[in-house]
Amino acid sequence: MKQLIKNVEKISSSMDLIAAGCFFAVMALIIANILLRGIFKKPILGNYELVGYLTALGVSFALAHCARIDGHIAVDFFVGRLPKAMQKAVSMLVATLSVCLWGGVIWSMFTYANSMRAIGLVSATAQIAVYPIIGLVTIGLVGFWLVLLLQWVQHILGLSLAVKFARDKKVRHVSELAKKAV
Repeated sequence: MKQLIKNVEKISSSMDLIAAGCFFAVMALIIANILLRGIFKKPILGNYELVGYLTALGVSFALAHCARIDGHIAVDFFVGRLPKAMQKAVSMLVATLSVCLWGGVIWSMFTYANSMRAIGLVSATAQIAVYPIIGLVTIGLVGFWLVLLLQWVQHILGLSLAVKFARDKKVRHVSELAKKAV
């Protein structure tokens, strides 16, 4: 189990670096487009499409790391008022549904990428094939799904990946990670 946790952590951290690269590329493209348009009157052809693709890739690759550190917003206004046993049951139900739902989304994305490959769809301006982008987004979602699956297994075993991560980083709560980063 420890090796599985390490592998998922390594995958999600690597995907987070890729996401950071995508967002850096978005920033660089936008700045370059502004400068080229303003100075030389020559904007980057297909900039809108490239920014959209890179943003989709960045978000999909960032999901795994965000889920691993519990960096998402959880609204437990209702569930927090339930007894502990009921909270665990609801949490287990949500984890099970998440694994199933995202597994279905991944399968749908995979079949969608294949159908786009079959028809040869390309973007309007830059003429970039769409199916590799959809495939890469699907890979990002697979990383997210692996984290969800691991958390589901840990839920069953009574472990917590976020607590281990926070302990390794010497924080008591995920919100302290932001303070340590600044």
